[in-house]
Order: sequence, then C-alpha cells, then structure tokens
Amino acid sequence: MPDARLLLRGLEDYQVAVGRHLEAVRAGFDELNHRWCALREDYEGTSAAEFRDVWEGTTRMFQDYDERARAVNKILEKRIERLREYDRND
Repeated sequence: MPDARLLLRGLEDYQVAVGRHLEAVRAGFDELNHRWCALREDYEGTSAAEFRDVWEGTTRMFQDYDERARAVNKILEKRIERLREYDRND
C-alpha cells in the first residue's frame, strides 16, 4: 500500500527532525546552565536571589518538557514500528 509507505517515510522524517530539535534544545540549555553555574559563584545580592529562583523554575520547566518530549518520541517509535510491520505484511 503506497499510502502506508508514504506515511512511514513522513513519520521517520518527523522523528529525525524531533531528535535534532531535542538535541539542539538540550545543548542550548546545558550551555546556559553551565554559564549560570559559573556566574552564581560571584553573583550576590537580591538580584542574584531573584535570578536563581527564576532559573530554578526554568530548569524545572525544561526538565518537564524534556520528559514529555521523550514520552512523545517513544510513542512515535512504537507507531513507526507498527507501520513498518504493517508494510512488511502488506
């Protein structure tokens, strides 16, 4: 069935794009977190405390996003595998 192969190709391409996006987001976050760790050693006062609180919230949101993205990617992997099986049996 050509439609199944077309859908499979589209999902595989989408999975690659999602993987690249997640790698880029993780790398960007890791870089920012590294810079924050270096800055916080010398950063003091009220502004430092406020920024720390905001950064901790950002970190929690990023971790939540990353967990959800991993869950979506697992679902996508399962759907791709099912579609591959369907295509092999067709």
